[in-house]
Amino acid sequence: MTDTTASYLLRGRQAKTCPRQPIDLQDPDQHLAPDLHAVYADLRRDDPVYWNKEDNGPGFWAVTRYDDVVSVLKSTDIFSADFRHGGVRIFDVKESTAQPRPSMLALDPPDHGDLRRALNPLFSQQRTATYALLARKQAHDLVARVAAVGRCEVVADIALPMVGGFLAFLLDVSHDDGVMLTRHARVINADDDREYTPATRARTLLKVNAYLKMLLDRPEQPARPNLIDAMRRGRFNGAPLDKEMLWVNFCTFLIAATEMTQHSIARMMLALTRFPAFRAALRDRPADTDLAVKELLRWMSVTKHMRRTATQDVILGGQAIRAGDKVVVWYEAANHDDSKWDNPGDLRFDRFASAACPGHLAFGTGVHHCIGWRFAELQVTAVLEEIMAIIPDATAIDEGRPLRSNLMGGLKSLELRFTPRPFEAVAPADA
Repeated sequence: MTDTTASYLLRGRQAKTCPRQPIDLQDPDQHLAPDLHAVYADLRRDDPVYWNKEDNGPGFWAVTRYDDVVSVLKSTDIFSADFRHGGVRIFDVKESTAQPRPSMLALDPPDHGDLRRALNPLFSQQRTATYALLARKQAHDLVARVAAVGRCEVVADIALPMVGGFLAFLLDVSHDDGVMLTRHARVINADDDREYTPATRARTLLKVNAYLKMLLDRPEQPARPNLIDAMRRGRFNGAPLDKEMLWVNFCTFLIAATEMTQHSIARMMLALTRFPAFRAALRDRPADTDLAVKELLRWMSVTKHMRRTATQDVILGGQAIRAGDKVVVWYEAANHDDSKWDNPGDLRFDRFASAACPGHLAFGTGVHHCIGWRFAELQVTAVLEEIMAIIPDATAIDEGRPLRSNLMGGLKSLELRFTPRPFEAVAPADA
C-alpha cells in the first residue's frame, strides 16, 4: 500500500449529513448528545421506518423497531450486506475504495458461510475456554495495578490493554503489539472524529499494512491457532483470499475485535455510576454477573447501526422500499424498544433471568451475528468482576470524552475515582 492508496481508502467515509432535517441519524453531532433514546422512541411510535435524507447522497431508511430490525438482519435474500451492493456502512464501499474487496461482514450466504467456516474454530467455545484464564489474570492485574492510586483513566489503564491482550491472543503476537494494534484500530475507525486527521489516519493505515505483511511472512503455525492462518484457509469463489482480501478482512477483524469491547468496558463504568442499585445487586449477587453483563450490553448498545441494501421491492413497517434503497438498522434503538422490555432505559440486574426475555441485539442476529461474541462477553465479565472485587466504589467523575461517531457509542477517555486499596492486599478473585 502506498501513501496515495492509504489516503484514497479514507475518502467517502465521512457522514453526509442533512442539516435541513431535524432528525438526521447520520449526523455524528446528534450522537454526541447524552443519548438519543427520546428521539428513537418518537420514531418507533410515529415513523419506525424513517426516510433519512442525505446531502450529496441518496438517503436511507432508518429502522428502529426491534422486530423490524430482526426481520431485516435475517432476510438476507431481500436485504443484502454484500460489498457489491454497497456494504454494511451508510456510505457505499466503492466511495472509499477504488476496487472493493469482500470482508466477512460484507458477504451474503453462501459466500459468507464459506469464509466464516474457516474462522469458526478460532472462535469456538473450546477456544473461549482456553482464553478464559488469561482474561481473568489480565483483568485482575490491570485493576490491581491502579487500586492503590485511588483514580484511573479507564480507557487507557484498563479497557485498551485488556482488549489488546485479547488481540494478542487472537493473532499470537506480543501483548505490546496487541495494544499497539488496538490503538491503530481506533484511529482507522474514527471516520468522523475531528481529533484524528486524514493524514494521521493514512499514516496509521500504512503502519497496519506493514504489520500485516510481517504476519503474512510468518510461517503457518498449526499448533498455535491464530487469525492469520485461519484467514489463509478462507475461500471466496472457490479460491484463497488474495492479498487485498486478506488486508480488508484483517482490518475488519482488527476493528471488530477491539472497538466494541473497549467501549463497552468504559461505558460500563458510566452505567455503574448512574445506577447505584445495579451496582449494589452486583455486590450482593456476584454469581449472577453473567446475567448483569447481558443487560449491560443491551443497555449500552455500543455498535449503533449496520446497513443493508434492498435487492427487491418490499414493504417494511408500512413503507414501500424499492430495490437499491439503503436500509440502516439501529441496534441501540431496537435494544430500547419498550414493546420488548419494560422501562428499557432502566438498568435491571435480573432482566435476563427470565427465559421469556428477548435476546439483545448488541451483537446483531442471523447469519452475521458477531463471531467473537463469547470473547467480548468474557472480557467485559472479567473486568466487571475484578472491579467489583477490588475497587467496588469506582465512580466516573463525569461523562467522559465521547467519540464523535454515528457508528460506535464510544468513549475516548473516562476518569474514575475510588477508595485506594494497597496493591499488596489485592489477591486474585479466584484465589
